[in-house]
Amino acid sequence: MSQSSLIEKIKQGAAKTVAEIEAAAAAEIATIERETEAVLKNKQAEQAIAIEKATEHAALVASSKAKQAGNIAFQNAKRKEIDGVFAEFHTAIKNLESDEYVALSTKLAEIAVPEKVTATDVFAPKGRVEETQKVLKKLHIDASITEVTNLIAGMVVHTKDGVYDASLDRMLSEQRPELEIELMNMVEAK
Repeated sequence: MSQSSLIEKIKQGAAKTVAEIEAAAAAEIATIERETEAVLKNKQAEQAIAIEKATEHAALVASSKAKQAGNIAFQNAKRKEIDGVFAEFHTAIKNLESDEYVALSTKLAEIAVPEKVTATDVFAPKGRVEETQKVLKKLHIDASITEVTNLIAGMVVHTKDGVYDASLDRMLSEQRPELEIELMNMVEAK
């Protein structure tokens, strides 16, 4: 074999080896690309599921918060409306005519104060001394009257035996929870 044929043979062998290496490398690259593509698709699918779950959770949280805020606002509105009803009631009682006030206070006193008590002092709402004197006269009670600003209507009678609260304030404080429930039900029915 001549030198040129030997060089040619070496070149062909080298070319064949290079081609085999390039083919193996191309096959390995293709395998790596397929595996990388598969991993990428899996990661994308996992991310899409995670994003969907996060979005659903965020929507659920936002919906719950909105519902809770709506309920709180509704409860606050009901509370304001009920407080407004009681405020209007207090104003109406304070603005009663003298005869109406005497009738109301007499009823309250007849319910709370026993007959034949010896009163030592009577507390009445400011500006209602004259009406309170009329009530005391009807009940045959003789006592000094002290005006106070914290009563809406009625009176508090101090006796030797104890204190009798014949005020509308006491009656309202006892009855307000039940009245509020009834008013809440009326508001919700609207």
